[in-house]
Parts: sequence; C-alpha cells; structure tokens
Amino acid sequence: MASESKAPKKSKTIGEFFGVDLDGVAKACELGMNPAAAYMVLACFSDKTNRFTPASVKAVTEYTGISRKYAKQAIDALIDARLVGLVPRDSTRPNYEIFGAPQAPPPAQMRAYGYRAEKLGPMEQVAFDDIAAGLPPANKYARSAAMRAVTKGWLIKTDDGLAVREAPPPPPPPDRKMVWLPNALVKGISGATPPIQSVCETSDPLVLRMLVDLYRLQTLTSDGGIDRDILYLPFNSECLGTIHQYNVWAFVPDSDRQCSGELGKLYWPRKVWDCITPLENIKLIQWYGQLFAAPDGALLNPLGPLYPDKEKYRENDASWPEFQVGTAARGAGVALARHVPKKAPEGSWIIPVLSHIAKPTVVGIARLRYRPRVSDTAKWYGTLKGKQEGWLKDFGEAAQMALGMEKKAAKA
Repeated sequence: MASESKAPKKSKTIGEFFGVDLDGVAKACELGMNPAAAYMVLACFSDKTNRFTPASVKAVTEYTGISRKYAKQAIDALIDARLVGLVPRDSTRPNYEIFGAPQAPPPAQMRAYGYRAEKLGPMEQVAFDDIAAGLPPANKYARSAAMRAVTKGWLIKTDDGLAVREAPPPPPPPDRKMVWLPNALVKGISGATPPIQSVCETSDPLVLRMLVDLYRLQTLTSDGGIDRDILYLPFNSECLGTIHQYNVWAFVPDSDRQCSGELGKLYWPRKVWDCITPLENIKLIQWYGQLFAAPDGALLNPLGPLYPDKEKYRENDASWPEFQVGTAARGAGVALARHVPKKAPEGSWIIPVLSHIAKPTVVGIARLRYRPRVSDTAKWYGTLKGKQEGWLKDFGEAAQMALGMEKKAAKA
C-alpha cells in the first residue's frame, strides 16, 4: 500500500504539497461537503507542521466557490466537531489549529497563546470565574484582568465576547495515517478552476473522501499509479508468434474495470464506482497501460494512455515519455505482426516482448492527475525519463527488424 506516516522532506519543494489526517478527512466528510472542502483548504495552507493554518473563510470561499455565509458555517461545523480549533493570538485575523495533524508548537510568527500556559493571578482568577458563570466583566479593571487571562490561555475571544477556552483534544496516535496531497488540488494551476471546486460541485462528500483514499493507495514507483491490486483494467493476452528474440503478443482490454474489496468495504453500502466515476468525469483520474513481466511481476515499460484520443499530449507533459514509448511499442508490434501466422483480435494492443518472458501482462492503471512533489514522485519520473531513450531504442530496432524482413521478402 502507499500509506505512509513519515513526512516527506519539504526542502526544495516546500509549498507544493500538504498532509492531511485520513481519519480527520473521513470525519469531515461525515459533516457534509462544505465542511469537508473547508477542511482541505485549511490543511492546504498549513505550515510545515501541517497543524497550524492562517487560512480562513476568505480562502474557503475563493477556492471552493462556497459563499462566505456557508464557508463560515462549514468552519464552525469543523470547530464544533473538534476537528479544528481557533488559535488565540495577538492579531485580529483568525488562525486555526488542525487537531488531527502531528503535535507541534505554533510557529513564532503566529504569536499564539498556549492553552493555560501560565497560572492566573487573583484578579485574573476572579475575571475567569465570572466569565465561566456567564457574567461579563464588571468594570475596566475586570476587563483588563480578563484580557490577561486570554493571553495566559484560559479565556478566548469570540464574536459574542469572551468565553472559557476549551482544552484541545488529545494528541493523535503515533500510527496516524497521514496522506500527502498536491497543493494543485486546492489552488489549481494556470488560472484553471481549482479541482476542489469541481469536487464540491458533485455535492457528494464521499467523492472527496475517495479522492484522498486513492492518493493513499497510489504507488507510482512500483505500479505507475494506484495499486494494481486495488483498481485496474484487466487485459486478455494471446501470443501470435515468435520472430527472432521476440514473442509478438496481442493484449485486448476487458470491458469492465475492476476494484478490490478493500474500497468496497470502506464505502458500503454505496457503490464504489459512484464515487470514482465523478473523479474520472472531472479528469482527476486518468488511465494508463503498463506492461509487467507477470501478473505479480516487475514493471517492464509503460504503454501510454488508454484513451489517447481524449487528451492532447505535449512535450512538456509528465505523460509525454509514456506516450512516446507506448506509440513506439505498438508501432513495432504492428510491424512484426505482419510476419506471424496468427491474426490479432480486433481492438488489441500488439506488443513485442522478449521471448524469455513467459507471462507478460498488460494492466490498465488508474493514476491521479495531480501528483504531490515528494520523493516518491521524483523517483518515478526520474526512472521514466532515465529509461525512455533505451525503451525507444529497443522498440525502434524491433520495427527496423520488421522493415528488413519486408524488404527481403520483396526482393525474393
């Protein structure tokens, strides 16, 4: 699985990703779509501890499209559910603490007041007792004492005046499930509609929860996308014949995508595809073909997008190397298939595979469109770029072999 609790380093990529507590996301989704979306926005703008955030109603409104009225209600719902808390600080702008994140002291620039960080003096104790009893400060001296109780972390400012500050919830367990998400999910890129806004428009909080769950299950370095045992499109295979060092294989995609029981249990009684299909429709999930040495074998090479006609691929796209390799592989396969006795089934992908590989397997892999810039992503893309030239060379030589056979046959 791709679940990792250890935070990736934010050295060169600081600000490109953020962490959310998986249980916190699930609880926020139980409150409804607006609180769930607000939780994501607050987390996106959190500091390097993923715990303290200056984002507030304005940010929720800007990135989700929710009106200011409902954005405030969403944050209030998160506070009532003890998922976030208002941090008392020396400023008129609110800051929030995300309780599901790892324990950490607030950054110095926040000038936040710790919970009951100092003991109360006699007058401050009287002011505290009055506020606790529902009585306002009797005079300016009581008011000053009450404000000192605020700075010592015993009282808190609210829209209605002063109130007793509640104790923060207990710290999260050490084995909490943190999921690392790209900032682009909330902020968008190049002026486009932020993806979180598109997810909000589905009006289904389980769609948002599914999105976070799929980030947890994504294993780029081993599968090139979401774990192939969890979500995949199977291909049927048939060997058409052998030419020199290659077996020519035909791979035909199945009509139905498959999903493991793990996701089904999480979303029961809802149908899993009711939560996945909306993510496909707003292009947050894309499908790619991958060639493996066996059903449980290592990745041999990518085969590019399953539906290349639905997207335009450019040289600066992260998927461009896969698009090139897949095009070269299928081109070589079609060329070699002219010289084998069997005919490929209609709609198949024809791929040459080295003959010592007995059970080559093509799997349609789901991949999340936006990827957090963490070490796992960098390793995956570095491997892809590093091997691209070798893959293109191998498939180019296979195509030239087929061309040479055609020329030789023509002369005969």
